[in-house]
Amino acid sequence: MAGIPIRLAPLPGEALDSWLGAYADLLHATVRDIFRFAGIDCSRAGRGQLNGKPWLHQLAEAELAALSAATGVPAQTLAGMTLARYHGTGLAARPGIQPAPRWWRQPSGSRYCPRCLAANGGRWMLAWRIPWAFACTGCQALLADNCPDCGRRHRSTRPGRARQPGRCDLTGLPLPPWRPPGGTPACGSDPAATPAVALPAGGHVLAAQQHVDAVIATLLSAQGRPAETAALRQYLDDACAVARAAVSAAGRTASFPAAVTAVLDELGARTGPMSAFASPPRAPPRQLAPVTAFGVAVADIMLHGRPGDPDPVIAGWLAGHAASRGQMTCPGQVPIVWNRASPALQASLARPLAAQADTVRQLRYRAVAGPARIPDPARGRERAAAVPSLMWPGWALRLLPPWRRDFQRSRALLAVMLAVAVTGEEYGTARDLLGLEPSRLGKLGNFTALLRQHAILEPVTAAICQLARNLDQHGAPVIDYARRGRLGSLCQAPLDTGSWRSQRDLLLAQHGRPGQHAPAQEQLARLRLIELLTGTHPRYLPGPLQLPRQRGPDYAAFVFTMPGHLDLCLRRQASALLSQAGISEPVTWEPPSGWAPGIPRPGPDPDAASAEQRIRRLLTIPGQPDLQHAARHLGTTTARLSRQVRQLEDVAGTALLRTGPDGRLTLTAHGRLFARDVHPVPESLEQSRKSNSDNHGTGPGARPSWDRDQGHQPQPGQSAP
Repeated sequence: MAGIPIRLAPLPGEALDSWLGAYADLLHATVRDIFRFAGIDCSRAGRGQLNGKPWLHQLAEAELAALSAATGVPAQTLAGMTLARYHGTGLAARPGIQPAPRWWRQPSGSRYCPRCLAANGGRWMLAWRIPWAFACTGCQALLADNCPDCGRRHRSTRPGRARQPGRCDLTGLPLPPWRPPGGTPACGSDPAATPAVALPAGGHVLAAQQHVDAVIATLLSAQGRPAETAALRQYLDDACAVARAAVSAAGRTASFPAAVTAVLDELGARTGPMSAFASPPRAPPRQLAPVTAFGVAVADIMLHGRPGDPDPVIAGWLAGHAASRGQMTCPGQVPIVWNRASPALQASLARPLAAQADTVRQLRYRAVAGPARIPDPARGRERAAAVPSLMWPGWALRLLPPWRRDFQRSRALLAVMLAVAVTGEEYGTARDLLGLEPSRLGKLGNFTALLRQHAILEPVTAAICQLARNLDQHGAPVIDYARRGRLGSLCQAPLDTGSWRSQRDLLLAQHGRPGQHAPAQEQLARLRLIELLTGTHPRYLPGPLQLPRQRGPDYAAFVFTMPGHLDLCLRRQASALLSQAGISEPVTWEPPSGWAPGIPRPGPDPDAASAEQRIRRLLTIPGQPDLQHAARHLGTTTARLSRQVRQLEDVAGTALLRTGPDGRLTLTAHGRLFARDVHPVPESLEQSRKSNSDNHGTGPGARPSWDRDQGHQPQPGQSAP
């Protein structure tokens, strides 16, 4: 078959119906004539489609080939001019398969840019039929929805009527005025003469259209790559959900975030909430370009360039509006109402709701000091494995003020709070995952009330949320505390007494003293070994290994004054036991101090104290007559001890020593706390402390805690035997 000798090339991006109408006008024919010449039954072309221009949606391969032969336009180009170009993306309806787009409803006609129509002779773009199109980025103008004179949308054409491009016949491709049966004369206005709403260059609306166009282009090119298309569709899911919520909130609230106000200014809608967006009677309000532009621009501000961290101000505005309407009154309802939104978007909406709830909900949703999250209980047990049963000692020291409270119990409660933030579980479940007995913890409400009383609940909660986020992002150095706790070879590990006694006797010989059997000390050494392996303080061990509370100060003094050689002996034993159990992990670890930046910490920072200061946390045995006597008892100089006490008091922010009524040196309340609940330190700092202890901590005549059988301690003010 010979082709039509007169040819008309389609414009880039032009819709098939527009090109056919312009071509028919050039030929002084009708679209039906072109189909008839190509051997295509016009009444059956694109059969099964939605309207009177079925070929706009899709043409069969045989029809494309015939039309290509008649017009000289490649079949692939013709196929790209139909809405079939968007099949499989969710951007447009697909008759018989997908009756509506994945996001907005398919417009019954086509939006249009009056300036483009004036410049190209009335040629209509295919992209204008996509619900996401609301602005022309080239002309920097808002797309028009309706005929300015009759107020009706452009709809389907009748292929048997001659065309005059550029004249409105209420169809999408214009006809000369005609009188429909029983009706009034059709509108004959020129769509190109429609007043265009100019948009500011660099404004939010144009930026939103550019970003959406880029996403759509990437979505089209990513067909056949499910992982890429899933991520792009999720972004559009989020944008559509935010846009709809923003439109709803703008119509019912009197105050807006600054960014939302800026979008309204661009669209000229500041005279009243969405007043400029009023739709004609019975017209779907979200089908109008200004409404879509407003919603998508707000969504773009909230989401674009903020992966995983949607704008918190807009999120708070949307969540507040939903709460005021009773749609979402608690964070647990967010995944139900926003069921197609991404977890990051859901979390951003849950955050303002959780921030007003109790501490446990704030921790579960991580609603303070950073991006929130939606709890995922399915991974609770897996995540809890990275949390020790007691808060890492250095972090417990940072988070707790020098108060007269049980330090080890406070560490346990902080660990449960961290487990809640890490796992997203409720308090009881998180406690059970750490293997802690309720009777030994007390109520979390009492603990948080105490933190609130000291005005530190907010910074403590914020720091724990930050720690949980960093554990998710960076992870612990593969320390699985839960696995270690399940292994009897670790949680009931025996002490290698031969190695321990050898190192101890060697140290005693260096100080001119013979070795001796010290069973109570070896029992404490075994408990320290188990603590290194499991992260569990001996007071929280099960069964007969559990350390009585009254022995806590003995254990603390033993650990804190232990020389580096003995500490290294225990760590080598721990490393060997881990290897025998098939575990390739460091013996101990705790998060860096920089994992909670910008949050005030109530307690002193172990990193701020020198190794000498950390050795002297015990300060002195109560009841010493003066610092000189205490220094001799501790095996150091008076000047060094005096300097260390002053420095530690600066770090603690309070006095630790005072002179009593009898003239003897004694501890203040805070000093007694430090002497009783000795705060351990991170492993990396502990090593330097141990080395310093070897050099300065023991001298002839001094008997520190590691050198005594804990069953026979000297009385305060007496020398060790």
